Amino acid sequence: MSRFRNVIVDDHGTDTPPELQLRRITTSPVVADSLTPPRSSVIPGAAACNFSYFDWFDWHDAGVPGMAPKSYLASRFGDKKRYSDSYVANCTPGGSPSHLYARHRIYYMNALGNYVKHFDSKVAPWRQQSIGKGSIKRRRKVHYDDGWNSSPNCGGGACVYTREGRFRN
Repeated sequence: MSRFRNVIVDDHGTDTPPELQLRRITTSPVVADSLTPPRSSVIPGAAACNFSYFDWFDWHDAGVPGMAPKSYLASRFGDKKRYSDSYVANCTPGGSPSHLYARHRIYYMNALGNYVKHFDSKVAPWRQQSIGKGSIKRRRKVHYDDGWNSSPNCGGGACVYTREGRFRN
């Protein structure tokens, strides 16, 4: 998990840890190790799921309990058609039952205008996956959902995953 990055944010409230009190504000990503997140921002089971995998992305949904399934279409992001890059981190605690997966699918549009599945995978608890698909210019779609039916009560709120991706030409 060495590629996980944290971004320092301005609003920590009154519980700013001492190691952040003299921080500098920057517009670029910041790598920060061994920092304590402010208690006000921690969602049970989700604190470790708020990182970014790609240097730049078209969408990033940090892990929160109850995140609904979603599809992302290249047509909504400048219609970039050559590649789909997608990342999923299933932040559900390790040792959880194997049916608590995060599902990760990538599609391309065929000549008839139908989306065809190009990649389909299940990411087990406390695992991550990055995948890139494409080369031929075709419309693309990425879809995410989970094995706990988006229930915010799953595992006491500990069933979460992060989804992130981009389309490129």
